[in-house]
Amino acid sequence: MTSLTSSTAGNILAIDTSGLRGSLALASGSRRFKVEWEKRAMHSELATVKLQELLAAADIPLNSIAKILVNAGPGSFTGIRVGINLARTLAYSLAIPIASLTSLQLLAYANHKPDKNIFIAIKAIQTFYYAAGFRAAGPSGLAESLAPASIREADLATMSRQFDQVLVEGQSPGFTSQLEASFMLDLLAQRPDSITFSTWKEVRPVYIRASEAEEKLLKGLLKA
Repeated sequence: MTSLTSSTAGNILAIDTSGLRGSLALASGSRRFKVEWEKRAMHSELATVKLQELLAAADIPLNSIAKILVNAGPGSFTGIRVGINLARTLAYSLAIPIASLTSLQLLAYANHKPDKNIFIAIKAIQTFYYAAGFRAAGPSGLAESLAPASIREADLATMSRQFDQVLVEGQSPGFTSQLEASFMLDLLAQRPDSITFSTWKEVRPVYIRASEAEEKLLKGLLKA
């Protein structure tokens, strides 16, 4: 991966369309702006409109954006695709660096306790979960110790046994998989070393599993 500066200078756009709620956030100097929306059909119908609203609220032109942060998933297949395509298109057209973070990584940072190893699991389809594990690394930092994977509900207890802190969507009180784009801006401001910027070519969606339709096709439940 091409490592570029993780400085917080300049206008920074954050994009998250990984779930049912989409959000964009913008840091412009000391000012913060954000827009959110509930998914009605597809995020693609609203993402660019909301971006225009965000830029208008901040009173800055599109070409003043200096960096982009995007949630690459896992999560909604179509949602992730919309967010990644928007981020890559902007990064390419504006010739600016981009950083992608996984939803599991973001949830770990949002919920972990100091010096604790944390296991995060969010609902996928049927009885499967998307899960990953992180170990404490440095002052309030995290390093991936269990790569994002698709795990059966029956295997969660075994996979999470080595972790001090275990958060499972639907089972852990108060834990939700819903994220906001503004959290990525907070993370960059508070822990810039935890985020690596690269070129648009190096950003890929994190799907982990095939879509439900693709899996049905593979099982012969749908016809091509």
